[in-house]
Amino acid sequence: MDIMNLGCTRDDAAGEAFDKVARILGLDYPGGPAIQKAAHQAEEALRCQNKPVTLARAAYRLPRAWLRGTYDFSFSGLKTAMLHLVEGATEQSSCGESKQISQYTRMGAQAAQGGRPDVALLAASFQEAIVDVLAVKTRQAAEEYRVKQVVLAGGVAANVRLRTRLEQELAALGICLNCPPIEFCTDNAAMIASAGFFHLCRGERHELDLDVQPGLSLPFIVKR
Repeated sequence: MDIMNLGCTRDDAAGEAFDKVARILGLDYPGGPAIQKAAHQAEEALRCQNKPVTLARAAYRLPRAWLRGTYDFSFSGLKTAMLHLVEGATEQSSCGESKQISQYTRMGAQAAQGGRPDVALLAASFQEAIVDVLAVKTRQAAEEYRVKQVVLAGGVAANVRLRTRLEQELAALGICLNCPPIEFCTDNAAMIASAGFFHLCRGERHELDLDVQPGLSLPFIVKR
């Protein structure tokens, strides 16, 4: 089997961005489930008001690093934008209007009373910014390479919005999305334990001084 690396993250991985932004918002760890829960609360509040949930996902105008011409990802700019919003980076423009408010849609600006953004709406907008880039770039890669199926894995694969959006993007191309049950996407420790189980079955043993190799590469990766 040959594996071709089409793209990777240039800075923070999506899961790492979720964790860091959750801390910025004062939410629990791990950040993925906490932000998803807050985003869901924002959407439910809109449903109760008979308003479309898409308003929550666009309440704050957040950046997308598309990195045109590549399938790489970058979320550091998005993380910084979130930090500025929460800290209230309100540097005054020449016309006296806050540059921070220019980053809000009308709904986000109304929610930001006294310069304090609404956490639930911010969570929904941040989640959508992450999902938007992941889903669109995955669809573009799948279309270019004419793949028959896409596999979604890792901790962020537990995000319901990402699953839904990917299904929508790929369905238009007739491509099947495969992903494990959500309960198996919660922590990399489950995958490490599974790998260890098979090593143990082969009679392999290691002492507690076994070290990690963070830069370990797969020998069968084909370069583009």
